[in-house]
Amino acid sequence: MAKSPKPHHRMKRPQPPGARPGRIEEDIKKALTAEQLAEIGAISLKFNQIESLVEFILVVILDVPPPLWWEVVRRINGMDAKLSILRRYYDTNKILTDEAKECLKSALDAVADYKKYRDLIIHCVPYDIDKGIGQHMTTKAEAVQILLTREALAALYERMCILNDELIHADLLFRLGSAEGAKAVYPHVADPSQLRRERDVPAVLALVRQHQNRRLSLPPLPEFPSEEEIQADQARTVQGWIPIETLFPQRSDVLAKIPPPPPLPAPSGPLTPTALRKRKALVRSRERRESKD
Repeated sequence: MAKSPKPHHRMKRPQPPGARPGRIEEDIKKALTAEQLAEIGAISLKFNQIESLVEFILVVILDVPPPLWWEVVRRINGMDAKLSILRRYYDTNKILTDEAKECLKSALDAVADYKKYRDLIIHCVPYDIDKGIGQHMTTKAEAVQILLTREALAALYERMCILNDELIHADLLFRLGSAEGAKAVYPHVADPSQLRRERDVPAVLALVRQHQNRRLSLPPLPEFPSEEEIQADQARTVQGWIPIETLFPQRSDVLAKIPPPPPLPAPSGPLTPTALRKRKALVRSRERRESKD
């Protein structure tokens, strides 16, 4: 059963019950503008960069030798699994402060959230090109809609760019969680982990928060148009299809030039039952052709 959308869905939502597709164009270059296509391509490539940053952070905290980096990260199945390992790392870390852990959680939550948007965008099909709505069927056969307007796509891309910078500094914050690294930097300090926790972590945390606060202060992602607005536009579109001559004027002109069929020849004598049946069948056949035209 389709889920009812919340009153204010931002850019993605379950398809409303009873929703009908709007105008559809099979040629994607006609269905979407050049600006929309450029934003979609930029979102796809930008998330590739974000994913690479996540993988780099992962191999660093796992202390994987560089020759084995790709061998390791490519065998961890999916972004969700990689994020789960990173979450487990900071949850159990004794050097990172609670504020640092909360900051890292916000960054990783954004990665997971933006991945959902990216996946819907690159896997959807046009559903209503006039409203900029795409549709994707999940593996559970549930229809989900994604907003493909230029404004919505640009807003998502802006967030992804800021998140990219955020993760670059989050990488430093993750590294500060290494007790061995603290000993290497402060070899003559009695408790290097405590010094790192009290001095280094707050300094790097401030750098991460500069980007994170900028991302979180952006205006909300655009909402979907109301169902009433969508249905009204669809009704106007349907009205534009009537009469059919407005859609196919050339067909109407051709039909007008077709001469009427010649009249049936008058019988030369009394009709036999067989001839009468044939004549009636001929008349019915001609009437059917005329009604189709």
